[in-house]
This record gives sequence, C-alpha cells and structure tokens, in this order.
Amino acid sequence: MNFFDFDLSTGEVVLVEYEPVDYDDAGDIEFECHVFNEAGKDYWNDISEKDRAKIQAQAGRDWQQHIADELVQIAADQWHDRNDGH
Repeated sequence: MNFFDFDLSTGEVVLVEYEPVDYDDAGDIEFECHVFNEAGKDYWNDISEKDRAKIQAQAGRDWQQHIADELVQIAADQWHDRNDGH
C-alpha cells in the first residue's frame, strides 16, 4: 500500500493510503483509496467529491513516480550486474 498526507478543503490533514486496482474504460489506472484522520477512522465516503478527485489525481501522480523510480532502479541493477567483475 502506498500513502501520502493530504490537506482536505476543510483544512484537516489526513493520511491517504492507495493501491492500483483496475483500469477504467479510457485505460487510466483506478485506485482504491482510504482516508484516515488522526483517530485512524477511514472516511473516504464522508469527504467532498472535489477532495476525492484531487486525491485520485495525486495518487495517479505518485504512482507514476513510483513506477519511474522502479524502472531507474531496475536499469541501475542491470548495469551493475553486467559490469560486475570488469
């Protein structure tokens, strides 16, 4: 599970946990998101539609960065594997 802090439009800072679960009809990744307040209560359904849209967009950006970081690490590992012992 991936996570980030998010400032709701109410001013409250929450912890968002997300994971990719599917692709929509346009081919974009859909994420399952959970929003936790300081008490640990998940209240995704209780936040505004605008905040949910912003959270989904942030999850998409974070996921793209995660994938880019993984690809860099894979390339670096492959380079080291090829050049070990030379």
